[in-house]
Amino acid sequence: MAGQLLENLPEFSVSFTRKRLERHMAFVEQRTRDKGPLKHRNEHYGFPVMTRQELTLLLNEVTGLQAEGNGKYRVSYHPGPGPCPHRNPGQPTGTAIPAARQKTRKTQGTLPF
Repeated sequence: MAGQLLENLPEFSVSFTRKRLERHMAFVEQRTRDKGPLKHRNEHYGFPVMTRQELTLLLNEVTGLQAEGNGKYRVSYHPGPGPCPHRNPGQPTGTAIPAARQKTRKTQGTLPF
């Protein structure tokens, strides 16, 4: 069971991240209707955010997972924002990385199962 969960982690990560961004955009639309526009804009995605703390928020998608033994795994992450259907094409994104230059970074952690 845990093996199947781990095998599907990259796909789950992409799906979860994109759904989270969709929920945020729904919040932005509702908040704008109710109280006016938000004052800040996220540097990576180019959409409005509520606080200054969210200016550089980046949700890295998992791109790979490799078992290393003894319950340890090496997880690879997309280094920049993944494709975001809500990105404003006219808004510069501070860390968007062209597909040809994308790399993954490796981190090691222990999963709790």
